[in-house]
Amino acid sequence: MVMKLPLLALLLASSLDPALLAPGPQELRAQVATLRRHLGEADAIGRAEARIHNQLAQGPVAEGSAALCASEESRSLLARSTAFGSAYRDRVQTVRADAVRLRRLVAEPTLQPILRREQREQADALLARVDDHVRRYREMAAWQARFLQPAIQRCKPALAAAPGIPGERGEGTAVIGIGGGKVCPGGVPADGTVVVLPEPRACYGERDCSCAPMPVTAGAVLGP
Repeated sequence: MVMKLPLLALLLASSLDPALLAPGPQELRAQVATLRRHLGEADAIGRAEARIHNQLAQGPVAEGSAALCASEESRSLLARSTAFGSAYRDRVQTVRADAVRLRRLVAEPTLQPILRREQREQADALLARVDDHVRRYREMAAWQARFLQPAIQRCKPALAAAPGIPGERGEGTAVIGIGGGKVCPGGVPADGTVVVLPEPRACYGERDCSCAPMPVTAGAVLGP
């Protein structure tokens, strides 16, 4: 007698990607590349948020929310701290999800016997960077809530075009575009979201990227 599999089991079996059943070196390389790219974005955004926090810490933070709301510069930094903080939270969540997938991959029976030492060390180094970002985000979020959120609630600062904050250059430069045009090069919509530039040069284009890119630093807001 021929045994018949239930229809549901047949459908499930036919729809499964073989790479999910028995992941190999190709899947590992792809996941490492994805995590490395997302970590680069997290590095850039976290660097911008840290500079904004440091700039505010050197100013009127100790004097309270009224002092923080008193100057245009402080209000600009407050608004940017919210935008870059939210983007950093999102990137940290992304790399945490990537890390879960990478940990599962390196533990797979199909990969365990063929993993080289340098591959394990590479994975461990990337996972350590994820843990560091999780720790840094928690510290930044706690500082934001304690010292900046009362002022943000008091004066409700809005994003406006502003220069970035100089500092040591890293891979990628995180900026924000506003005004409905384009962040160039790349033509990314200037809709208030954070953009990570591969090079520290950019400009705001009203309709296209016919503008001439100029040097920018982390935390800048580009707009009309």
